[in-house]
Amino acid sequence: PNLEAVVIGANEPMKQPNIGMKINYFGYFNDDQSLATLYSAVDVVIVPSRMENLPQAATEAQSCGIPVVAFNCSGFPDVVHHKKTGFLAKPFEIESLVEGIDWILKDKKRFKKISQNSRERAEYLWDSAKIAYQYKNIYREVLENYY
Repeated sequence: PNLEAVVIGANEPMKQPNIGMKINYFGYFNDDQSLATLYSAVDVVIVPSRMENLPQAATEAQSCGIPVVAFNCSGFPDVVHHKKTGFLAKPFEIESLVEGIDWILKDKKRFKKISQNSRERAEYLWDSAKIAYQYKNIYREVLENYY
């Protein structure tokens, strides 16, 4: 009864689905600060995509320290470390997705640790200075070996 859903990237449909809770539609965001503020206001991000190469919503959420629940398919295992930064549900099984949401929210101490892990892992993997350094090394290698 105290849960609400937040939908990012879609406007409210004419006929709203009945999922047993209030659904808040926020449409699209054009700036990083607003998006980060919204991510930081939720407890868990669910990305029920069936196919994603590098799921941007999952990386953005974890960068804000928000655990992610997604199906264990396509690019999600590269982003979500199962039961460390979120939960990887059995592919396309809604019950497993619900299990993951419940698992994250059920234990406050575990939730806090998963949130902390999410932020730390995001900093480790996707820090802009680190990515720039990796690109620089790739360019240097290409220039040294091919020219």
